[in-house]
Amino acid sequence: MEMIFGPAQNYRLANPRLETLRRTAVMMRCMGYITERDAYEFERAGFSDDHLEMMRGLFSQSSSSMGSTSKH
Repeated sequence: MEMIFGPAQNYRLANPRLETLRRTAVMMRCMGYITERDAYEFERAGFSDDHLEMMRGLFSQSSSSMGSTSKH
């Protein structure tokens, strides 16, 4: 299969803390929320509740701005 499609993609980051940040951001962007377990892992990686709220604010702003585009 590798000969046809190339090597498998590895999207994991080398730094576990950055990987936690990446996974949290992807989940918030795609699902709009994270689970309690994900929030716990986010905190365990050294991020605070304030960091989580900032991310929620960023993703809620970006989703509302995408929905406000008008067709001409």
